[in-house]
Amino acid sequence: MAKGGSNEVVLEAVSYIHRLGKGSSRPRPHLFTCNDGQKYAVRLMIDNKSIRPLVNEFVAYRLAERLDLPVPKTSIVHVSDNLIQNSSRFPKNIVPGNHFGSFYYIDTILPTKKSIFRCRNVDKIADMLLFDIWINNRDRNLTNILVRKKKQDYQLILIDHDKVFNHRDWKGENLIKNMSENKLEYRWGRNQKYFRNFINSKAAVKKSLRRIEALPKSEIAFIVNAIPKEWCVSSKERNTLVRFLELRKFRLGKVVNRF
Repeated sequence: MAKGGSNEVVLEAVSYIHRLGKGSSRPRPHLFTCNDGQKYAVRLMIDNKSIRPLVNEFVAYRLAERLDLPVPKTSIVHVSDNLIQNSSRFPKNIVPGNHFGSFYYIDTILPTKKSIFRCRNVDKIADMLLFDIWINNRDRNLTNILVRKKKQDYQLILIDHDKVFNHRDWKGENLIKNMSENKLEYRWGRNQKYFRNFINSKAAVKKSLRRIEALPKSEIAFIVNAIPKEWCVSSKERNTLVRFLELRKFRLGKVVNRF
């Protein structure tokens, strides 16, 4: 396995399987087998467009991992020109290079109120909701959480973070505008109210808040600066994204009463 920027492990895609899902995510993920023998849901660059969702996924997952949120194992996945040319079922206009993949679980069941309550890590929902507010994720619903079941062991898994940081295809000026307003813009709708039912106390939310507030700016910057260069995020945009996350981090305390 190769190493990418900032010592990121880069997996090699060895076979294409099929397109995944029916949701609103764009670009739609595709299923590949990689050179570690595992299957990954991979978001692909198309004609050097639709790149920003890969950036969003990469940064959101790395932040989630740092905060010990239940997310799949993820990796940069290299798709070679040879694989593209030799697969008759391969999507059109895919650019060879580094894409973004997350481990594909096969042992999942439909998330319902009953199955979520049975998850041994249901307490992570407070972390999830506050994390979503921090990164301005506007798309948390029952289609982008998984309930993994192994015999009688249930586990909550969070997926799909392409619609974060203000917009799926955000630009630096959008983040600057958001920061200039003395408020914390976030979504609090039907889905957020539904998930709030799984939180036992405000103390759990305050604990989640302290964990996010304690994340050093240097670690946020390290994650952002590890974005692959070919994903076309300028130095200025990287710095703006770090400032955006840092500012929102210290505005989070204003929303605790919503819980």
